[in-house]
Formats: sequence, structure tokens, C-alpha cells
Amino acid sequence: LDGASIVWMDQPNLIRSSSLSVVNNIPTHLGSMDFLEFEVKKEDIHNGNAVIAVKLGNTIVWSWHLWFIHDDALNTVTCTNFQGHEYKFTQETLGWKYTVWKGSTYSAPRKVRVTVEQTVANGGVKQSAYITITQNPGNTRQGYATFYQFGRKDALPGTDAIAEGSYSFDNTTGGHSIGDAIQHPEKMFRNADVAGTYANDWCNATYYNLWSMDNTVSSFNDNAVVKTIYDPCPAGFHMPASNTFTGFTTTGGNAITESQFNKKGAWDYGWNFYNKISSPDATVWFPASGHRIYTDGLLYGVGGHSYYWSAVPNSVHFGCSLFFNGGIVNPKYNTLSRALGCAVRPVADN
Repeated sequence: LDGASIVWMDQPNLIRSSSLSVVNNIPTHLGSMDFLEFEVKKEDIHNGNAVIAVKLGNTIVWSWHLWFIHDDALNTVTCTNFQGHEYKFTQETLGWKYTVWKGSTYSAPRKVRVTVEQTVANGGVKQSAYITITQNPGNTRQGYATFYQFGRKDALPGTDAIAEGSYSFDNTTGGHSIGDAIQHPEKMFRNADVAGTYANDWCNATYYNLWSMDNTVSSFNDNAVVKTIYDPCPAGFHMPASNTFTGFTTTGGNAITESQFNKKGAWDYGWNFYNKISSPDATVWFPASGHRIYTDGLLYGVGGHSYYWSAVPNSVHFGCSLFFNGGIVNPKYNTLSRALGCAVRPVADN
């Protein structure tokens, strides 16, 4: 390795580019190794995302997504799906960047009891009454997430306002190899657009196990997910199994009737889903992060809808996913093109 670079950042100076370098041949217990060094200054830390890479010559050979977020973002909420399996979601969607975050300092309703009493007695008796004033907690949350094409590790920005580096859309037809994807983390690839097998995939071949090593099927299931090097989730977390989201409706299937949405309250730039169908004791917020379309790479639907990938494909064209908007919750969405850039919600390894 002989070089390093910032691929893109959505906030300025998250990484000091002047500090980014490769240090070669450092002795370790595994032998001499190369290390990537960079500086993060205390005064520069704020919510945002950066992708950095190492090079051999002018060719990127690997890259990493750095997510700057509040320290409880990887705390988990245990959710039980319709089939009775437990999954521990992170508090936040991967790469989430808040653009608006306002909230009350309390999380439960506050009540004040006021006594009203006559100042002049009526027949020697002062009448009185009680009034209870309830103040409910409230918050406003808006933002964007990083996006991922099915099977890729590379974070694509959820905003077009890139502070440093670059992001671009590759309109080449015919699909791309895994190696090409690794060398170009700054690019989103269009769908192959070739009649036949891979028309809705960015890749020029089909794989069942890019995000789950042992997977050989294309279906909705609770099979164990074995993390791969292409899994974009942080250490200790992996992509969800394809049945993970089924607890978000009372039927376990796709729903267009709000009474079947297993959620708390009204639309909140997304849904606050209950963690269980029966006797829930927590909620987990899934924001409507939108997606990037595979025909032009542009952002669509931020704040209006969202797709969340699972680890498992549904066919050579599509992936298993969660889809929702203000009137639909589909935990078994099965026609999501693998070339779309969509959100990821990590699940804890155990």
C-alpha cells in the first residue's frame, strides 16, 4: 500500500485530510503490516459520515465507512418477529445523520393538578374543582441515512451536499464485477439493463451469499446470517435475516390497513414500530430515509418512504426487504431491485 484518500465526507473536516497516510511495515504479532493513520480533532467531531480508502498506485484496494453519531446509537432494542424469533436492532439506522433533532427533556407525560376555588363563599361554602393539565413529550426528528446496493459494502451518501471528495453515478450498462465495486466505492452503478438474467442487478453475476456466507436460498426465512467482508454493518452487528421485519405488522405479512401496522402513534418521519405484537414494552424508530434510484443515482422519497435491505436475495433480480410509507407496511417486500441504493438497519450478532 502506498497511498490513502478521502472518498467522500458529508460534513467538513470529520477527517483531517492532511493527516491521512499509510504507515508501512509495522511489526505485529502477525508479522509486519501496513496501517492507515488519520486524525480526528475533538472540535471537528459532529454527526456525519466519511468514507476513506487505501491505494496501490492510483487504484483503491479497500475502503471503510466512518460513522460519527451519538454514543448510544449502537445500543439495541430487542424485537420479536411474527415467527417468534428475537432480533436486536441498533437504535439508529446505519449512517443516520440528523438534520433536525428537537425534543422535550422528558419521555413520559407530565401532569399538573390545579385547584380552582371561589374567593367569595356561596351560602357559607366555597365551591372548588380540580383541573388536570397533561403535557405530553414530543420530538422532531429528520435526517438521512447512507445507502447500499445489494451485496456491496460501500456506503453511498444520503445527501447530495458532499463536503469533501466526490460521489458519482456510473451509467455503464452490462453490470460490474465485485472487484470493480471494491475499486470504486465513490460510485453507484446502474442496473445491468441486459435482457435476461441480471437486468435488475448492478453486478454482472448473481450471488446468494454476498451478505450471508452460508446462504444458498432466495426466500423469507429466519436462517442464521453469517457475516461476510461485504457486510456494511459495524463490528458486532450484521445484516438482518429476511424475516426480521415481520413483527412490524400484526399479520406478519404485507399490510395496507393501518390497524394492521404494529406501531405507536402517527407517522413520525417514519414509524415507531412496537418491539412485539403481544404485550410490547418498547418501540424502535425506522425513519423514512428514501432511496437512490438505479437509473440515475438521484435521491427519491426522503421523508416519504423507505426500503431496508435484508441479507437475503429473493431472486437473481431482487432482494428481500422491508418497505413502508404513510399507508403501507410491507415486511416481506420481494421486488426490490438489487441495483437500488437503500437503507440498512444492523442487527446484533448475539
